[in-house]
Amino acid sequence: MCTTITTDYGFYSQQKLTELADSDLSFEIADAAILNNKQGDEYLDLLIAELKRRECNYVSLVELSQ
Repeated sequence: MCTTITTDYGFYSQQKLTELADSDLSFEIADAAILNNKQGDEYLDLLIAELKRRECNYVSLVELSQ
């Protein structure tokens, strides 16, 4: 399932978020947090979900390497 939130703010699609560098994801989170509107909140939820996905993948990789 690919979710895209379209607004004038130019939000990334869920697929594109998986391709962003960690630092770019951090900038997106900071930007979404200051929007203070429904679209910003929905985008922030999408960003946090991507951050959690990365954390789970990282933990899995660390466990595999041990």
